[in-house]
Amino acid sequence: MLDDHLKVPPPATAAQWKLKGVVAVIRHADRTPKQKFKYTFHSKPFVDLLKGHQAEVLLIGEAALQSVSDAVKLAMDEGLEDSKKLRELQLYLNKKGAWPGTKVQIKPMFRKRRKEELQPGETLPEELPETPKKEQTTGDGQEATPAMTTEGGPEPLKNRSDSMSGVTLSRITAQDNNMILDKLQLIIKWGGEPTHSARHQTQDMGANFRNDLLLMNRDVLDDVHIFSSSERRVTTSAQIFGASFLEKDQYLAEHIQVRKDLLDDSNAAKDVMDKVKKRLKTLLRAGDKAPPQFAWPKDVPEPYIVVRQVVDLMKFHQRVMNHNFKKIESEAISSLAALASSPSGGTTPGQSQHTNVNHIQSRWCCNEGPELFKERWEKLFKEFGDADKVDPSKISELYDTMKFDALHNRAFLEWIFTPDAKFVGEESVADMSKQTMPDSSSTKSNPTGPTPSDAQLKAEAKEQSAEKSQERGSLSHRMGFRRKSEAAAKPPAPPSYVHESYFKLYAGVGTAASKVRTDARLVKLREMYHLCKVLFDYIGPQEYGIESEEKLEIGLLTSLPLLKEIVGDLEELQASDMPKCFFYFTKESHIYTLLNCILEGGIKTKIERNAIPELDYLSQINFELYESENASINNQPHTFNYSIRITLSPGCHAFAPLDVQLDSRHMIGFSPRRSLTLHQDWKEVLETLRAKFHTVKLPKSFVAIDLSEKIPDAFERSHGKSKENNDPKSEDEARGRSEERKEDATPKEFIPIADENGDVLSPVLEREIPLTSLPPLVLDL
Repeated sequence: MLDDHLKVPPPATAAQWKLKGVVAVIRHADRTPKQKFKYTFHSKPFVDLLKGHQAEVLLIGEAALQSVSDAVKLAMDEGLEDSKKLRELQLYLNKKGAWPGTKVQIKPMFRKRRKEELQPGETLPEELPETPKKEQTTGDGQEATPAMTTEGGPEPLKNRSDSMSGVTLSRITAQDNNMILDKLQLIIKWGGEPTHSARHQTQDMGANFRNDLLLMNRDVLDDVHIFSSSERRVTTSAQIFGASFLEKDQYLAEHIQVRKDLLDDSNAAKDVMDKVKKRLKTLLRAGDKAPPQFAWPKDVPEPYIVVRQVVDLMKFHQRVMNHNFKKIESEAISSLAALASSPSGGTTPGQSQHTNVNHIQSRWCCNEGPELFKERWEKLFKEFGDADKVDPSKISELYDTMKFDALHNRAFLEWIFTPDAKFVGEESVADMSKQTMPDSSSTKSNPTGPTPSDAQLKAEAKEQSAEKSQERGSLSHRMGFRRKSEAAAKPPAPPSYVHESYFKLYAGVGTAASKVRTDARLVKLREMYHLCKVLFDYIGPQEYGIESEEKLEIGLLTSLPLLKEIVGDLEELQASDMPKCFFYFTKESHIYTLLNCILEGGIKTKIERNAIPELDYLSQINFELYESENASINNQPHTFNYSIRITLSPGCHAFAPLDVQLDSRHMIGFSPRRSLTLHQDWKEVLETLRAKFHTVKLPKSFVAIDLSEKIPDAFERSHGKSKENNDPKSEDEARGRSEERKEDATPKEFIPIADENGDVLSPVLEREIPLTSLPPLVLDL
């Protein structure tokens, strides 16, 4: 026994551990704000845009968007849809159709059959799930999940019909419940394009990543694989990173593998997420407090009070913006009049010079301008007109816009939202006091937190005291150019966050304490950003699930293919003789859902969920595999130990970008990676992750169909795409793991279509459609 014990190799020391490889999932870099409008249609011209498909389709490129415009004109001529909606959609197509990144999504919406639509021998399928549906509406929404399970196993298999209401966007749910195509949801989107700061951010991160790996194991750089989704802002980040990471002048797009099945938007969790979004609206009502697993500042009142404060502040800033835009418009009129009356075309000194746009902000980046700025904010003002009707998804849109303007349009943002002394004294105080009257009565049940009127009166008192000292200043001081208050007023104390204790976030250029000077008249703008940030941190992560079970289900439905690929990469790393690294560039949804798979999947972490800040641009989740060689005895074969550490970076994030000093790059630097887990045995980590693979069932197809690629002869391509239409299955076979994701070749079922009169039309084949059987194309090619 003693001899056997002596033959056991001694364990490796800490100095013998070496990095074997890295698998990193990275969000794209900075982008412009995304804009979208949703419409619902039911007539044949819009059904024809599906080109025979009954799943979500994408129309990208000028030719494809022209077909949408033609459908709008046809529906307008025949009076098939609401003329107001059609005119609005046509306006956006005309204005935004030629912009890069503009696209139209069409999502079929299915409903339950009526009795007269049933075929012989069929029964209404809604009779069976009626009881769980009632439980779902009367309770918290959690009772329906165990009641609708269908298969056994280590954990119950989730059913997509658990969250199904009367109408669904899921084709699989529609097939399972014998539903019928009722109408279409058409979404036009633009924006979301990479900015100039995205290049600087990504280059810095790539160089930093390279330097870290050179210290840990320089051989890792010899075998690099980069993957990306198909969206341009993501592939751009991947290319810039590849060039910086490998120290090349450029990294060709041909070297990046586009994996739509792993990294593009997934609609597999659509029904579950729709259910969560409905519940999110109730979290913003009176009486609901923030759950303990989410960070909520102690000095901030309940969420529904904060929503009302944000709405009041939005109304205030709407009046300020309209007031200040009139100065710009009057300047334009006076300039034209001066040009017409003066032969030399000059202007007299002091002639409204302070309202000239070039004097406010001399340079505009990201194809921005005052008109686009006003267009974005007017849309937001409409969304936040009524506190009781605020859509939680619009909170992220407001936060996204404020953050973008704070970085790229700060001079114009501050000028356009700087109130005049007379405006503040005569309009804002009276209006804000009227708007906060109902809030003071509704918050009697919450004596511990400050009421909205208290916070607003304090802000008004600060503004009035500041304005009294400024009234003696020059006109330029009152207009907000030579701000006297910048030297006199002390900036408000920055809010404290629990995240600061662990993650080192960006503090600005120069020294870590460098901050911009604060104008006292902008206290309301900063208050609105702070409250919007609090709501975003509360609502944003919960869009991917409120309860732990929902987070795991949505996480697996969205990121299971990516998680399987990560597990396969780690196994490949362990078995390989040479180090490697894999980089997956994707978007926000995959970052949050992958993190939920880790946090709710049984992996032990060092920090709690509420200690993790917003996962901003270039946020990343890294799986690091370490190897150590045990000491060999008597020339026996070498043995190795392996461990995995998961690290996390919140990316390019700052809590208060309005207070961060920026340079011409308009860039927020990235935060260093910190350990999310301790070093754990690699088999234990992989087995823990793999144990959740069979708890959900993915549909056969869960990525939107790009008709420009599916039917190449139907539309002209606006841009050459080198590898976007690569077959993901062939890529898997090249990497030796195709057996996990082989597509089922069984024929698909097809769902009947109901026309505007409710009559059932014959189904149309979804794929392998002869071009002769397609509806006639109304394209001006």
